[in-house]
This record gives sequence, C-alpha cells and structure tokens, in this order.
Amino acid sequence: MKAKKNARSLNPTTAVIALLIAALAWSWFGAEAMPPGVAGLLDAVGLGKGSGRKAITLAVVTDHPQPGGTGATMVNGVRLLVEDVNRAGGIDGRPLRLEVFDDGGEVETSKAAAAKLVRDSDAVAVIGHRLSAATKAAGPVYAAHGIAAVSPASTSTDVTEGNEWLFRTVFNNEFLGRFLTQYIHAVFKPGELLIAAGHHSYARQLIALIQSEAKGLTMGVADPEFVEAGNGPETRAAIGRLIERLRHTTGPRVLFMALYPEEAVPVVQAVRDAGLEDVTLIGPDSLDRIDFPRLFQSLPSERRTPGFYSNGITIASSVVYDTAGRAAGFFREQYGRRFGQSPDWRAALAYDAGRAVVEAIRQSGGAANVPPATLRRNIRNGLDAMNSVETAVEGIAGPVFFDDRGNASRPAAIARYQNGELVSDFAQFQTLRKLPHGARLPDMVKAGQVINVGDRLFERTQVAFSGLLLHDVAKVDLGAFTAELTGEVWFRFARPDRDPARDPATTEPSDIVFLNAVGPVTQEVQAEETTESGIVYRRVRFSGTFRIDFVPGMRSYRHPTIGVEFRHRLLPSNRLLYVADLAGMGMTDGAGYTQSLRELAPALEAQGWQVREATVFQGVASVSTLGDPRHISQDKGVASYSTFAAVVRLDEIASQSLVNVLPQQHGLILAGGLGMLLVAGVANRSIRAPRARLTLLAVEIATAAVVLSVARAYSIESLQERLPFVYLDNIERGFQAAWWLLGAYGLDVAIKRFLWEPLERRTERRVPAILRHSVSSVILLLCLFGIIAFVFNQPLTSLLATSGLITLIIGMAIQTNLSNIFAGIVLSLERPFSLGDTIKFGDQDPARVADMSWRTTRLEDGFGYVRCIPNSKVAETVLVNYSRRSPLGDVQHVTLPPDVAPERAVAVLRGALAQCRSILQDRSADVAFMGIHTVDRNAVGRYALTYTPAPGATRWTAAEEVSARVQDRLSAEGLPLVEGR
Repeated sequence: MKAKKNARSLNPTTAVIALLIAALAWSWFGAEAMPPGVAGLLDAVGLGKGSGRKAITLAVVTDHPQPGGTGATMVNGVRLLVEDVNRAGGIDGRPLRLEVFDDGGEVETSKAAAAKLVRDSDAVAVIGHRLSAATKAAGPVYAAHGIAAVSPASTSTDVTEGNEWLFRTVFNNEFLGRFLTQYIHAVFKPGELLIAAGHHSYARQLIALIQSEAKGLTMGVADPEFVEAGNGPETRAAIGRLIERLRHTTGPRVLFMALYPEEAVPVVQAVRDAGLEDVTLIGPDSLDRIDFPRLFQSLPSERRTPGFYSNGITIASSVVYDTAGRAAGFFREQYGRRFGQSPDWRAALAYDAGRAVVEAIRQSGGAANVPPATLRRNIRNGLDAMNSVETAVEGIAGPVFFDDRGNASRPAAIARYQNGELVSDFAQFQTLRKLPHGARLPDMVKAGQVINVGDRLFERTQVAFSGLLLHDVAKVDLGAFTAELTGEVWFRFARPDRDPARDPATTEPSDIVFLNAVGPVTQEVQAEETTESGIVYRRVRFSGTFRIDFVPGMRSYRHPTIGVEFRHRLLPSNRLLYVADLAGMGMTDGAGYTQSLRELAPALEAQGWQVREATVFQGVASVSTLGDPRHISQDKGVASYSTFAAVVRLDEIASQSLVNVLPQQHGLILAGGLGMLLVAGVANRSIRAPRARLTLLAVEIATAAVVLSVARAYSIESLQERLPFVYLDNIERGFQAAWWLLGAYGLDVAIKRFLWEPLERRTERRVPAILRHSVSSVILLLCLFGIIAFVFNQPLTSLLATSGLITLIIGMAIQTNLSNIFAGIVLSLERPFSLGDTIKFGDQDPARVADMSWRTTRLEDGFGYVRCIPNSKVAETVLVNYSRRSPLGDVQHVTLPPDVAPERAVAVLRGALAQCRSILQDRSADVAFMGIHTVDRNAVGRYALTYTPAPGATRWTAAEEVSARVQDRLSAEGLPLVEGR
C-alpha cells in the first residue's frame, strides 16, 4: 500500500524535468555518465543520442593510439571529424561512432589487430594504419572481408599495389624521393649530396629514388652512411665520417637524412656541435613529427638555447598549416582548442581520410536499410569514384582524390623547424599550369625556377611570412556593413635575385592592396631591417574602414566577421605566396589566434560585442588581368593572387544563453521543453495551492523562454545558408515579437490564476466575461504597442492619439457598466451582506437580498416585489444589515408602578422570557432593574430585558413574541404596565 501511495503521488512535472535533465546529461557527457537502464529508456522515448537509430562505426587502427603516443594525432583527427558530422546531424540521421585499435607497429601484431577488427567490430571502414609495413600486412585481411582502409601516413610505394580495398591520402615515397631530389638541386645547388640513412626499407627505397633521379642532374650523390638510434660504435664511426666529408666539401653543403626522428638525433647533434652552421639539413616526411624538437631537450646546448639543434632543419611534409589555406587554419584552431596542442600532418590527413569515407557513404545513397557488407562495398566504390579534381572531396590539405592504384594525387610542401614548430620554407614549388608569356622552359629549369617530377612541372614561388594583429575596433556598423580597424601587419621574406631591367616593378611583399577596404587605408612603416642571412623584416601600421563579412562562405547571421584581407599589388600567386607567421602571432603550443586578440575586448565590449572565434589563413583571389602584358598568359584573362586574411567572428554579449552552451542539442531541448509545457498545462488543472501554482507558472514561463530561445537559434542556424539576410531579419523580428507576446501571456495567466479564479471561488460566481476580456485586451494592446515601438522601431505618437480617442469613446459608452462591475467586485470582496440577509437600503423599507450579479443587486420586500438596484448605487449608499447582529442581542424596556417590589417584577419578567421560543435560552436572556425614573412628572420603575434572537428568527419576530409574553405574564400577576419612554 505504501508503494502505491508513493507512486500515485509522483508529480508529472517533476518526472518530465528529471527525464529532460537525464537526456541532457546523456547528450553532453555520453552513455558512460548514465546509470544502468537510463540510456535505454532515453533512446526508447526519443531523447537519447541515437534516438533509436543505430550508429555508423568508423575504426582507427594505428600504433600507440593513447594520448601522447605516436598514433594519437591520427585518432584525434578522426575524432574531430566524428564530432563535426554528428554536430551536423550525422549521416541520414545516424550518428558516427569511433572505435580505436592498437596494431603495435609490427607486422604480426598488425595482422592480429585487423583480424580482431573484422571479427568483433561492425566498422564500415578503416582509417589506418600509420606505418607502411603495418598497412601492407593488414591489407589482405581487409580485402578478404570486404572492408576499405584509407591510410593517412603510409608512404611506401607498394602499399596499395594489388589491393583494390586500400587507399591513402598521403603521397608515396616514389614521388617524394624524386621531388626532394629536384628541390635540393634547384634551391641549394650542391655539388654532391651527402646522405645519412637508417637500416630499414624506407631509407633504402628513398636512396634508390634519389640516386636514380640525380642521374639526369648536375648533382652527385655520395654513398650513404648508415646510422642507428643511440650512440653505438658503428653509429659514432659513421657520423664521424659524415662530419669529415662535410668539412672537406666545397660549395653548398647539404646533408639528406633518410632517418626516423630517434635516428636523426645523433646526426643533428654532431653537425651542430661541430659548428657547421652553413650545412643544410634536409629530410623526408618521417621527420615531420610534433615531438621531434623535444628529443633534443636533454642536451646542454638545447637547454641554454632552445631550438639550437632543430631550428633550420628542412623537411618535406604533406601539410604545412601556414600555407594550406582557410580550412587548414580553422582545423588548426579547432584542434588546438580540443586537444591543447598543434596538429601534425597526420591529423589533417586522417581527418581527410574520414571525410572521404563519409562522402562515399552519402554518395552511395546513404546508410539506411543497407546490409553491412553492401555498405562496405559501396564505400569502396565511392572512394574509387573519387578519381579527379572534379569528383574530389575538399579536405583540410586540399582536394582528396585517388589514382587508379588508390594513391593520393597531392604535391609536397617544404617546411622547416623554427622554435619547436613547423613553418613554411621561403621557397616552395607549385604546379605549373602555363608558361609565362615569352618564357622558355629550358631556361626556367636551368635557373631553378621550374622542376620536372615524373612529367609534372612545378614552378618556384617566393614565400613571405605575414602576420597581423588588430589593436583597436573603433566602430562596428552593421547597417553600413563596415568596421573601423587599426592594426599592424608585418612581413618576413628572402629577397629573390632579379634583373631590374627585365622586372622593373616592385617585388616587395609589403606592397599590398587591402581587398575589403572601404576608401583609403593609412599605412605607416614602423620597422624595417635585414639580417646577415638576407632575411628582410618590415612592419606596417594601418588604419581605415573595412567591409565586414568579407569572406565568402563565412557569413553568419548576427555573428558578423570583421578583419582584413590583402594581396600583393602586382605579383600573382605563382610568384609570391603569403603564409601565416604563426610564431610571430603567438599561435604556438596549441594557442589560437583568438588568444592573440585580448586587447580588443574593451573596445568591443563597449559596443556590446565579444570575440567568438578568430583565425588567419592564406587563400587565393582571382582578379581580371585587364590586359596587363605581364599576365597575358593567364587563362581566361584572370590572374590568381595569394591572399592573407585575419578574420574575427563576433558575438553579441546579450545573446549568450543555454543556446550557446548546448548548440548541438536544439532538437532535444525543444522536445523536452514542449513536453514540460504540456505536462504543466495538465497539472495546472489539479493544483490549487497558491504557492504551488506560483511555482508552476514560473516553471512555465522559464520553459517557454528556453523553448523560444532555442527555436530562434535553430531557425536562424538552419536557414541562414538558404535565405537572404533580409528574410532572416523578418524571422528575427517575429521572435522578438514572440518575446513580447510571451510576457503578455504570462501577465494574463497570472491575473487569471491569482485574481479571477480566487475571486470566483470566494464569491461562488464567475467573473463577468466583459471584465476578463477588457483586462486581456488592455494587456494585448500594450503588448502590440511595445512590438510596434521596439521591434519595428515605429513612432507611437499618432497611434497613441488614435487609440486614446477610441479608448475614450468606448470608455464613455460602457462607463456605467464598468462602474457597476467594479462596484460588484468591491461588494464581493468586502461582503457587507449575503444572499438572504435583510437590509435597509437608504430610505427604502427593509428587504431581503434575493440575488446579486456583477452588475445589479436584487432585493425582495415584504410584499414579494423585487427591486433591481445597480451595484454602483449600492456601493455609494448607507446600508443597514438587520441580519448581522451583535453578540449582545436586543433590548426591550418595561416600566411598572414604583411600588412594585423589584424582586417580584424581575422574577415575573424572567418567567416571560423563559416562555419565548424565538430567543436563545442562555445567559443573554435576562432582566435588570434600572431604577426609579420620572416620566411626565410621575415616578416609574424601569426594567431592561436583554435577549438574543434564535437562529432562523428575525429581530421583529423575537421582539413581538417577547412583548406578548411580557403582557400575558404581567396581566396574570395583576401588575399594570405604565406608559413611558
């Protein structure tokens, strides 16, 4: 019985609130945060993450996937992809789920990991492995079970050979070896290239490719010296021979390191400690590892001068974030916020591999109602169909597509270590699309301006490191779409050799044009210097008015983007490439551009704004050549210019709410909020306690406010890519009007629950509809005035004058009725009389109250006639209520001759009262001798009879009976009455 009672007393509102909180915890913290059974309940009612839809599983297989391990960045890259896809609604409504497997980095352990995956996991595709040997070992297992694998890091040339289920998003060693050979020859021009190599197939493959490619060049390749990690005798001897050969090498000295990071440490240490500062150390992508500079931290010279060993080491990389473009810039920001460190190239290529898989699922018609084996085959076919730029998926590192062997078609970037971070080298090679007008290819190759790698031509491009910081935002004008900005931009570059007679135009990277400037921009050179190595540094302060929302695809309603974008005035992107000076802008160790803009906060907060996010990126702008002969060779009369942009997205400070805290849970919050409102509406009918009803109303208003906020954010976010901003403005006004209507509704409901309903219960009759409607109309009218004035920004002067006149006319027309209604309310609250009471109204005869409405009071007199009196008259007139008696009762006076003994007279009169049935026979019925009085000069004895009329008896009835009994009793006793006053 007790259990039933507790279950019956469960408040439905409390149950809904608890379920909503549980759903939010499920969505925010994951299933591991939920008690057993709750997760299943949430999915069953449609509030769980999956909401009844099975997740699509992606598997990441790599060595050491734990945080800080060599494969962690691959896992993190795919994890970001999964979060992005799920935030956008998943694939056909199904979320992505990530499973991670450790392959141990060895052939046998990789086979075992692949076998475990196909046996125990329902993954539809694999992102991995990291090492080439591991990928080749696991490939046959995946092919046998029909599951595609995309490696973001395996570069061995034969990884994908003979296996149609294997793909990769990284270039292979064949391209890398040939490209690096041509790069070294064109940029450094060594007479002989020295090589330090490891005892593994990766090094042997690269050496063979370099030796083969160098045969057609005027560059010799020395026999390699083989080294191992550590400081063994053979390694020491090999390094000693390298140092001696470097000392005796004439001309540019270049050492190529076909090594893994641990193997490269003793070689780099020996070269730096030997004081060979002019030796160029260059290596393949194996040295592109975020922990490589940290391997030198224990060395004394490194502790004294951080970067002593790693600074200046040049490597090939798949992704250099400062040159990779806008998507890479945002990825770097997101990765840093999420994991607290900068991403390496494997993170970006793992993200791209996952993106290609997701796109393959979508292009195959989705994942709904598709058997797992069919879905896996569809993914493989979708990847195979990405075979050109036209069918490519746009990735972090550029377009993702594959050749007929599953290899990625992408160039290599050249980077160098600087203060623990990878930055672009001052010389890059980009795909040559068309020879400049009047140029000869042999001459450009001889000058080192063009290299040929496997019949693909690449053109040398000057790189200028650029940085930009905003110092002040004087004004953000959304109406004019402009912002007044002040900041500094700087450039660091190597001035190239040029012939002034052939190229008289300035080639200084600081000769820029601001693409989003509105009017002239003031520029003042703040600093300029040239280092001994020929590196030029120039810093310029600028100030002007700039257009906001200037980057295509980045416009966001009510989240304006401010910033600047510039290009060189004359040099196209094939001659000059701007890259972000990440170190100069403080964007190291996972720090983003947002953290570099702290000084903007006061100026923005004064205008009601705050920084939401910020980033910098390099891009390309297409500009008409306008017949310029220097660009006459450009396709379609359009020249491409390298651009540099710093973008800051703003938020209105007042817009911060639950909407911003849980942006991915809009649908869940809407469903839960509407459910709470429904339950609250039902509960309101059964709750009567004033405090509980007040709490319920507060819950309703708060829930409605949350629902309204989320509905606005959901509508704007889902429609801003489809509708022009003018339509979004109208939607915004609609929600602003809804806030006013919500306030009016809350006030109207409060009046209903805490004024009208208690009044009806007290008076036991309904409040007149005209009064209810009048009050509601006034509230609605004030709400409409507020909407017109504050939402649509329209003046109210004429409207108030017109409405005032109309109100005056209506008020005069119903003045009498309103007066009677309000008088009826006052009479109902004060209750001077009740139905059945006998009252005397003014000079009229006493009458009984027969009925009372909100407008009139009906009185029935002694003859049975009914008089209807307006309540306003009743409220203004003096009333005597004969039915409301004092507890002391009534009094009658009797006068007897003075010679009658008072004791006898009192006894007789008490006997008369005892015979009365219309009075109460209690202590109030008594007789008192008042003494001898003189009446008309005659002495009389005066007696007072007090009594209280019995219930149901009127004063007149009781008085008549008392008089009759007194006369009868006195007559029987022979005592005469004396007339007196």
